[in-house]
Amino acid sequence: MEYKHLALESGIENWDWVPALGCTSSVITDLADAVIEALPAAKAMDMTPPPSTSKGVSLDPVSYAIKVFFGSILAFFLRLSPKIFSAFKHQI
Repeated sequence: MEYKHLALESGIENWDWVPALGCTSSVITDLADAVIEALPAAKAMDMTPPPSTSKGVSLDPVSYAIKVFFGSILAFFLRLSPKIFSAFKHQI
């Protein structure tokens, strides 16, 4: 009960434990169906793996590494952009 200890130590007075849903396939399927019903525009995902020779899929490791590198830079910039803009807003 590590979380109870942390909660009580943090000052939470009314802490209680609720058992989670089981991870059986029927529970997961029911949850997936509920999400699809809640989102009318959503379509069921096709769980079959894509063919390795499909159009537009590059299996070149150099191309993949370049995409990961620039994607990481973009993610880093987007993560920090609110802080960067707020820092310069006070300068102007």
